[in-house]
Amino acid sequence: MKHLPDQVKAELSPRFDTAPDALTFLGGGQDWSDGTLFHYTQGGVEKVVKFIEFAETDDTALLRMEEKILYVKRLAESGTRLIEPGLSANGNCFETFSFDGKIWLAYCYSFVPGRPVRLNDPCVRNGQFHEQVGFILGKLHTTAAALPENMETENGIPVNNISHWPEEWEFFRSWCKDDEVGKAWEHLKSAVEGLPVDGSVYGFVHNDAHAANFIMSPDSIMYHGKNPPDLTLIDFDVAGFHFFACDAATTLYSFLSLETGGIENNKKVDKERKRFLYDAFLRGYQQNRSLPPDWMDHLRLFMQYRRCLLFMPFQEQTAKYPAWRDRWKARIREEDGKLFG
Repeated sequence: MKHLPDQVKAELSPRFDTAPDALTFLGGGQDWSDGTLFHYTQGGVEKVVKFIEFAETDDTALLRMEEKILYVKRLAESGTRLIEPGLSANGNCFETFSFDGKIWLAYCYSFVPGRPVRLNDPCVRNGQFHEQVGFILGKLHTTAAALPENMETENGIPVNNISHWPEEWEFFRSWCKDDEVGKAWEHLKSAVEGLPVDGSVYGFVHNDAHAANFIMSPDSIMYHGKNPPDLTLIDFDVAGFHFFACDAATTLYSFLSLETGGIENNKKVDKERKRFLYDAFLRGYQQNRSLPPDWMDHLRLFMQYRRCLLFMPFQEQTAKYPAWRDRWKARIREEDGKLFG
């Protein structure tokens, strides 16, 4: 687990009108997490504060966070169902504190009551969940594509401080310790570099829109599938600029993991059920956004992208379970052969 120094909590908590001992651990904090979340109440309103650490030498980190938070606020203000970042007591998007050779950043947003869906929820079994997820993601992509900044480009790439997919690729390539997976990751880079980049297919994406990041409201849980679920998309901390199809592929990949009980299980989703899930998602997505040409082909490419990307954070864990690791690598190898020969 990552350690959040008491000095950091003591310094930053008051800037959100709360005390360090009033914070209740909510999640994150693992070695692969981007930050640590705490729940607190301010003036009768439930909120979440997230603490993230950066190296003091990372000069662009704060600029990126500020732009990212502002992007998310604009998307939320457009009516997209996602968390809206709040302001600190000082009226800032975030607060920072330098300690022990690191920059610690904290920002807040309203607490979203409810829980992620479960496999036995009626809305998962009947496809309502998948359709609503598609609806939200389609709205997000349409809104992002319409932002004026999204079209400001230099050599075909939007100009801003927020990270773009090549930086993500480089980070995960340096993390990868497996030669075979690394080679598949390199094949993907070559393929993605060949895709045309314009505002209709590329822009600001959530970049981690898996099933557990869609929170189902208490009312939806109570009514138990009688109506389409009321969902809110959370956790934009790895958001950046990527292909919209990659965002959708991340979501579809997570649907399969939900069906099988997790990527560590040796289970498969049958073709009929898989098609049902995809069709439900696309019905929702196309209510807000039409599909560009070759979009379905790109989905397969980016499903492999997600499959390889997730391998890196789980390298140490899978090393303890060789059968799980071998299955994962075999699936990467199989799809790599189908995509690239």
